Amino acid sequence: MNGEYRTLATDSIEADILFYGLERCRPGHVFRGNNIRSNYVLHFILQGQGEFAVANQHLTTLHAGDIFLLPKGKPAFYQADQSEPWTYFWIGFNGLNIDTILEKTKLAQRYFLKDVQGSRFANTLTQLYQALHNEYGLANDLHIKALTFEMFFNLLNEFPGSKSPSHNQTELQFQAAVNYLKANYQAGCTVTDLAHYLALSRSYVYDLFKRYANSSPQQFLTRQRMEDAKQQLITTALPIKEIASGVGYSDTYTFSKAFKRYAGASPNAYRQQNRL
Repeated sequence: MNGEYRTLATDSIEADILFYGLERCRPGHVFRGNNIRSNYVLHFILQGQGEFAVANQHLTTLHAGDIFLLPKGKPAFYQADQSEPWTYFWIGFNGLNIDTILEKTKLAQRYFLKDVQGSRFANTLTQLYQALHNEYGLANDLHIKALTFEMFFNLLNEFPGSKSPSHNQTELQFQAAVNYLKANYQAGCTVTDLAHYLALSRSYVYDLFKRYANSSPQQFLTRQRMEDAKQQLITTALPIKEIASGVGYSDTYTFSKAFKRYAGASPNAYRQQNRL
């Protein structure tokens, strides 16, 4: 009889949720409790903005869609903005090997992640927070455990630390991103479409472009569209509406505003100034 039997060698991982909550902060609100914790607390900013820093690091302004981590054993400071105070939910974790997991992610380097909304990590973190409000029972307890491990898996996969992936791999990812934008900008693709195509988070894609192109992916995409539009304005007699559509804009007004911001003149003015 043919079959298979193997033993599994894995690191034992425990992930216990100690507490959770939500805070709609007042302007300028600062946490006044013990700022050196014996556990890890993930915060997901839902609205507004504020400042955050871990000991010996510069203050960073964080906004809705960003994540910050209060690390275990290190003092941290965080304060709501005076004019747009943040609202966030938090979940406190403890458990065996959570330190090891976090050390292999970008959270170990900066203790915050920007622009994570739409990522699988953010989605499962939100689902986990929602599941914590369900009526207690074995089924929901298992659901919470499953979401917890899925959330950490997505964190590791989407926001790896600096040692992973390799330099060559990041170059290939960047080139794939550039190829996608060049092939699809005329069809109105977005940075979100790009992130989904690459199966990477928007934050990771942003870091790729800042590293290799010294621009954001949105700036790169806009430049691709505007340079194409400039050539068409100079070399063709196509109506502005057709040019706008041809470089990925669904309406002429939005295109004209973007073009003027990029080129310093409206499409019509640019055509008159540069007509061949």
